[in-house]
Amino acid sequence: MEQQAKQVPTTPRRRRPRLRALTSFVVTLSFVGMTVSGAVLYAAPRGRTANWSGWTSVGLWREQWVAVHVVLSTLFVLFGGVHLLLNWRPLWSYVHSRARRGLNLWGELLAAVVLVVGLTTAAIVGLPPARPLVEGSEGMKDSWARALPRAPFPHAELLTVEELHQRGGPATKDLVQALQDAGLRVVKESDSLLQLAEANRSTPAAIFDLLRKRFPELEGIRGGGRTQRNRQRQRGPARAP
Repeated sequence: MEQQAKQVPTTPRRRRPRLRALTSFVVTLSFVGMTVSGAVLYAAPRGRTANWSGWTSVGLWREQWVAVHVVLSTLFVLFGGVHLLLNWRPLWSYVHSRARRGLNLWGELLAAVVLVVGLTTAAIVGLPPARPLVEGSEGMKDSWARALPRAPFPHAELLTVEELHQRGGPATKDLVQALQDAGLRVVKESDSLLQLAEANRSTPAAIFDLLRKRFPELEGIRGGGRTQRNRQRQRGPARAP
């Protein structure tokens, strides 16, 4: 009987997820990712420069990096809150015990308040040491603007083929034909330069240069008013060829 009892298989216990461990991992990983995305955006070109030139970093364009940073920051805040809720007892116990013996951390608390509030105020009014940090980012963005192709006006990548015609360009059918002759696919009158770049693994700058060589009158095109893409914002990758 004892030998038979030993041979009876036992059902393994199902391992329950550990919320504390999950929270710690998410907070740590989101912090690391948020730091990386923040560093990329610190040095990235401005949106209009990045969109026009098709700028990417590690295969991701600027608005993808913005999306990554927003999502990771949200994760960090949410799971940071969960982490505080899960550990409120030991945290409260520590604060309570320190309070009973005398906090003796007033100097550190004051230093932390001065550091955070002081740097925040310096950033708002443009004073050191926050100002050099902001100016460093602006300097990098200006260098990108000088190195990358420059749009004829802000958000020119949002112009559609039809709007190129309306702003002094050749007939819409001629623009479409020129793009098709150049080997571009999925060309419609309602397509913007950015949409064409996405569909053809190119950049708005390259497509506009192609048209400008064929139709010199596009050289003097100017902005003004809202483009179709400003009215109905859609975003996708503008890949470099």
